[in-house]
Amino acid sequence: MITVVFKNTSALLISHTIGRLLSLLLTVLILPNYFTEQQIGSYLLAMFVTSLIASITELGMQAPLIREMTLHLKASRHFLGNTLIIRILLSIMAFILMIVTGKLLGYPTETMALIKLLGLAELVNGIAQLFR
Repeated sequence: MITVVFKNTSALLISHTIGRLLSLLLTVLILPNYFTEQQIGSYLLAMFVTSLIASITELGMQAPLIREMTLHLKASRHFLGNTLIIRILLSIMAFILMIVTGKLLGYPTETMALIKLLGLAELVNGIAQLFR
């Protein structure tokens, strides 16, 4: 049992590390060759705004959902349905908040387009995380 947990944890750690290293490689070495400093700054600002606001869509629902679904197997469909509805509503509210934040802070059109695009990606990701 311990070896299975160790293998799974190791695989997860390695995959996260590879993802972070590839992200660093993309940000530091590849993006500056194709985009200006202002464009990279707009991208990073949009990433910051969307990531910060998208964190409200989780609200710690994953752990209690898994616990309750394992304790009450017959009601798991009900729990999953309710959580899906809550997650969709929170994702939509977060997307709207991203756009409102960008407008209130007076971000340029390019940055707003990036916020909308990344916000949609976060909206879909927030719903998809429920099934992981």
